[in-house]
Amino acid sequence: MKNVKGALLICTAIVFSFAGTAFSGTCIESGCHSDKVNYKYLHGPIATEEAGGKGCVSCHVPKGAACSASEGGVFELVASKDGLCFYCHEKDTGTEHSARTTGCLYCHSPHGSNTDPKLVRKK
Repeated sequence: MKNVKGALLICTAIVFSFAGTAFSGTCIESGCHSDKVNYKYLHGPIATEEAGGKGCVSCHVPKGAACSASEGGVFELVASKDGLCFYCHEKDTGTEHSARTTGCLYCHSPHGSNTDPKLVRKK
């Protein structure tokens, strides 16, 4: 099942990277979200975006008209907020906190961290 999800995610990223019409540059280059790369440790999709790729579409899917710096854009998450991380990260991997029921984003930042390579939020 993990391989199927991974393949689906890669295919989705490829489709959106060639689509081009939904973006003008990357989310970082346009200046709209340049603050998302101001971390010592970046989440993989953010690092991809910073390198000129289309990493944001791993989690955020464009809806509606093309995105622009002057008018912004409309985006939806590829999955529910609680299930989003499991598109790429295996659920219940046996880590010290796999029993938590608060959701990943309670402890982890989805974009990056200045203090922890595992993107743990500052307490």
